[in-house]
Amino acid sequence: MRFIDGVTVEATVSFVGLSADTATRTYPVEALMRNISQEIADGVTCEMAVTLAPIEAVAVSRSALVFSDAGQLGVRIADAEDTARFVPIEIVDDGREHVWITGLDGPARVIVVGQDFVKDGDPVEAASAADSGLTSESPT
Repeated sequence: MRFIDGVTVEATVSFVGLSADTATRTYPVEALMRNISQEIADGVTCEMAVTLAPIEAVAVSRSALVFSDAGQLGVRIADAEDTARFVPIEIVDDGREHVWITGLDGPARVIVVGQDFVKDGDPVEAASAADSGLTSESPT
């Protein structure tokens, strides 16, 4: 944390609000720090930089997400034997058209067309987006 007078202090984030303040469009964040000598007064403005460990994730189309029969969120992939298989995932970030997910074990062929019509063990004929004529570009 860096305070308005230039003093920097190590701290640990202890709370992040779930929704933004409608007037300021900011999220409440709280951090715990040591202030033994009480040099930092209560209510002083600061800037906080949060460092997190990197996470390996991949962007997939939001429409590729499916639920298992048990209600678990995931994607369906075409495995090495060209059979459909459900893989549970976690969303780590989302955007308008894509979501960033974890849970895939290395490179995977995610089924993005027809994923709701196959179940584990069904044979599939996988085609890459390049082979199918599908692109990630918007139509003009």
